[in-house]
Amino acid sequence: LKKGEGCQGYVWEIGHTLIETDLRESDKVPQSARDAGLFSYVGAPLTSKKEIVGVISLGSGRLEAFDEEDARLLSLIGSHVGMAVENADLYDKSIERSARTVAKNRIMSVLTSSLDMGEVYANFAAELKQLVDYTCVSITEPVNGGSLRVVSSHGDRPDDCVTGFTFDAGGTPMLTAMESLEPFVSGDIEND
Repeated sequence: LKKGEGCQGYVWEIGHTLIETDLRESDKVPQSARDAGLFSYVGAPLTSKKEIVGVISLGSGRLEAFDEEDARLLSLIGSHVGMAVENADLYDKSIERSARTVAKNRIMSVLTSSLDMGEVYANFAAELKQLVDYTCVSITEPVNGGSLRVVSSHGDRPDDCVTGFTFDAGGTPMLTAMESLEPFVSGDIEND
């Protein structure tokens, strides 16, 4: 529903409870609601920190089924449910941040766990995949003024991940990133 559309959208728009005791003549509900046998409605916004995060609604097949006491009760429930919705969102965000922190810590552990650089790179690539969905990751190092050597490459398609070769990096984003010590992010690698 859109804001202002139907009873729920109207509650969202006005920001407080709504009681409709006779939906037969109401322009706030579609005919399908009346055809389904709903004749009374009460709705209240779900609020959290003075923001509407949803609407809670009750419908009845009886005329004049709801009164002001029902509206007050639904409004109280709406404020509690709204806080619960926000708390659930905060919890989800906290879990996501925690998972990212754990993955970052695993990467740091991998980087310091072995003297075999091939093993370190392979473990690093596996842990990085937990944080960033990539197809291929490569690690290069500068050699002979302006050239780069691929020391490790890992990804979804092993045939595309070649190591040990050296190439002229003049003007490439990789050389620019290495010289500037800033990351380079490309959305179109064919043209960057």
